[in-house]
Amino acid sequence: MHPAVEALITGLALSADAVAVAIAAGMCADAQRRGRQALALAATFGGFQALMPALGWFAARALEDRLAAWDHWIAAALLIVIGLKMAWEGLRAGDDDAPRSAASWFAWRALLGLGLATSIDAAAVGATMGLTGSPLLVPALIIGATTFTCCLPAALLGTHLAKLGGSRAPILGGVVLIGLGVRAGLAG
Repeated sequence: MHPAVEALITGLALSADAVAVAIAAGMCADAQRRGRQALALAATFGGFQALMPALGWFAARALEDRLAAWDHWIAAALLIVIGLKMAWEGLRAGDDDAPRSAASWFAWRALLGLGLATSIDAAAVGATMGLTGSPLLVPALIIGATTFTCCLPAALLGTHLAKLGGSRAPILGGVVLIGLGVRAGLAG
């Protein structure tokens, strides 16, 4: 199989969690800024998915055995904590609180936490690439671009789903993140 096709397939597989999180986070977007917020989310997820293979690639020999035992627990904890916070804010918020809640979910700290939580598996892919001597740059860029391309429409879809759920959409988004976190914990 051609390495670019292999990287594209890997990118699609790695982006699955990011797409689900993008839909959930998109449900919390501010209606007036949903395009910019979806773009920020997709860029963060794509960037992390491109950078984490590099981190894994460089750390493969030194840390792979130690990280392999903990990577799923780190991802699980991050997703569950963020999901609980999102659901809690959804339970507390009224319709007039929605823009403030949306702003907090698209703040740089929240985006970094979500980007990290959804890209830990990309570091493991990078570690495998490093151990097998596979090239890094082009596959990492393809993985990042694939994630960005999948997450942008997913986040916009989430903004449309939020219209159906009203001000309680963050509760559903939080439940989705908690479910992803539980799945990540059980996968290890």
